[in-house]
Amino acid sequence: MSYNRIMRFAEAERFLLSRRRMGIKLGLHNMERAMRALGRPHEGFPAVLVAGSKGKGSFCALLESILLAAGHRVGLCTSPHLVSVRERIRVGGRPIGPAAFGRLVADMRSSLGESGPPLTYFEWITAMAICHFRDRGVSLALMEVGLGGRLDATNIVPAGIAVVTALEKEHTEFLGSTLGEIAREKGGVIGPGGVLLSGVSSPTARRELSRIARERSAEARWLDRETSWRVTGHTLRGVKMDFKAGGEEYRGLRLGLLGRHQARNAALALMAVRELRSRGFTVGRSHVRAGLARAVWPGRCDYRPGRPAFFLDGAHTPSSARALVETLEELFPGRRRVIVFGVLSDKRAGLLARILFPGSRKVVLVRPPEERGEAPREVLRRVPARWRGLCTEAQSVGAAVEQAKREAGPRGLVVVTGSLFLVGAVLRGRLVP
Repeated sequence: MSYNRIMRFAEAERFLLSRRRMGIKLGLHNMERAMRALGRPHEGFPAVLVAGSKGKGSFCALLESILLAAGHRVGLCTSPHLVSVRERIRVGGRPIGPAAFGRLVADMRSSLGESGPPLTYFEWITAMAICHFRDRGVSLALMEVGLGGRLDATNIVPAGIAVVTALEKEHTEFLGSTLGEIAREKGGVIGPGGVLLSGVSSPTARRELSRIARERSAEARWLDRETSWRVTGHTLRGVKMDFKAGGEEYRGLRLGLLGRHQARNAALALMAVRELRSRGFTVGRSHVRAGLARAVWPGRCDYRPGRPAFFLDGAHTPSSARALVETLEELFPGRRRVIVFGVLSDKRAGLLARILFPGSRKVVLVRPPEERGEAPREVLRRVPARWRGLCTEAQSVGAAVEQAKREAGPRGLVVVTGSLFLVGAVLRGRLVP
């Protein structure tokens, strides 16, 4: 595909935003039609498809950083974005440029035609990433699944390596109400004759994933059986860990990411490195060390020093909220903490509040600027009674941050959490140091 038509980035972004009215539509029929019309770009590169309830983005950021350190031309497709939609499509660690973004949208609209498949916003972004990766000649694409796996738009890409990071009960209206049903949807990313790498621990979910792998003549490998790791230090400079798998051992690895839970994501990324080596990718020990140390993933356990300091983390599941609390208690013991909290309407606000609010001086509730954002009064209704006295409401994200800063004082800590859309709004508004 040649990017030779003219469409400014702002115009292209407006067009994509108009696709959001179509909502969420699971299924691959429209993506299959689009790939045919676009010249089957999804067959132009090897890929790793990454599904899971949590840890997908961190896993991708860690693996991408290692591969970039080794000199590989890596494509990365993730969601959601924090500041610009261009973040969702990266090659060589850099987001797609605004001019290339506009030309790509224009070319795809021309190729698909007015009578082409009615792609949703997420399907458009996924198709754009696929075309961009093929045209930029990536040696490997890392594709983060949006919702589920089996019927997610990213599953149009034939991936020899499938990853399922971890499972929780989430999006039950789409994926099912049990871990077995959710595993069935996530396991749809396992390709025929490929390999599954997984950090899933639930026996029920493992049985389901193993069954799918057998049916597809794929091999299933489990993180806790193939590897071992140990956190040896955790400061504001990052996590230090030791890792062992097979005959390979590393001591004193340093992660650029905060949070002890990131050691698990790093171990899974190293498991993927071992599999990629068996497929001809050259990755040395020095590349592993450098890549892990350089990894950055904004908005996830993201510390910003200042007066007050800020800690941004889009924790929106119970386990991610627990990991956030453990990180805060370890890194900031006794620090005066004020939370800016906002969630989407489909999240378990009451349970998240029960985990996050204890130990905080004040909680400022605000609606994330997203269509599914929950109004503060509705969140307050779901907060357990014993924690409601901590809560106040704000009419805007800017007002919430200013209120939290006053409550925290210059030596305090403002924690922005509950939704990546809220974290993105704070970053877009340049409301943090």
